[in-house]
Amino acid sequence: MKCRQVKIIASLLLIVAFLYPSLTRAFTITPASFKLTIDPGAGQLVKIKVRNDEAQQADFKLKVLGSKQDEHGLALFGQGFDEAEKWVTPQTDVFTLKSNEERQVVFAITAPKTAAAGGHYLGVGVEKIGNENGAIKLSSQLLSVLSLQVAGIATENLQITEWIGNNKIFLGKNWQFNLALFNKSNIEVPISGVAVVKGWGGREITQTPLNLGTTIFLPGSSRVLKPQISLSKSNLIWPGKYTVEAVIKYGRTNQTALAQTTVWYVPYWFLSGIGVIILLAVWWWLKKNYKSQIASTK
Repeated sequence: MKCRQVKIIASLLLIVAFLYPSLTRAFTITPASFKLTIDPGAGQLVKIKVRNDEAQQADFKLKVLGSKQDEHGLALFGQGFDEAEKWVTPQTDVFTLKSNEERQVVFAITAPKTAAAGGHYLGVGVEKIGNENGAIKLSSQLLSVLSLQVAGIATENLQITEWIGNNKIFLGKNWQFNLALFNKSNIEVPISGVAVVKGWGGREITQTPLNLGTTIFLPGSSRVLKPQISLSKSNLIWPGKYTVEAVIKYGRTNQTALAQTTVWYVPYWFLSGIGVIILLAVWWWLKKNYKSQIASTK
């Protein structure tokens, strides 16, 4: 669990740093991340330090944003992304820091008594306020990642909502599929997967790892992917109907979600062979018909 938390927090931090690359020179906040467990109906305080590294004083506003993953597994921050945003209240609204001044700010977290067990990811931090011609202008923000776990029973349930070939008939050995996943768990789960190609009688021909995006899947998130299976020359298969299984491993208990679809493999060489046979048949028929006509005129 600790290893997975480190991976997802690191991923979220990279996203924050990418979105706001210039902030490291303007102001900083510490720590970069928190991990808290809270009971339903209980409260806790989160404290972060904000330092103004600019040569002049600056005004700041405290921010609370939710986090979610897009359909490719990338982290996004925004308002209205997570119900737990309403549980976090900044103890200060707007404050001013002189050049090189540091201040500790506090966020109060109160989980409702009805809060369900599960994980939430938030961004808590500050937003720099610029003053331009007497009007307030929001210019930049920096967030600390808050991993908030509500105590209770964790459930893991990943669903494969779509698994189908991009085509029903493939002529080559690069097969693309449409794969959709939904994490119905109340916690984040690690995921990995393979595609298994089977021939007649369920005989396994090959396994190919599936690219599922980031390995951590947040609760309530969906993934829409287009993985591709490339069959090597050593996996030479005959024309026909094949079954392709998506095997997704997920969670701390290494559970498995399965889905299967069927595709037809009709290689170019097979079509070329059929074409040659048809041409030969036509040539033979024309030749035979021509000889018959010659014989009838004699």
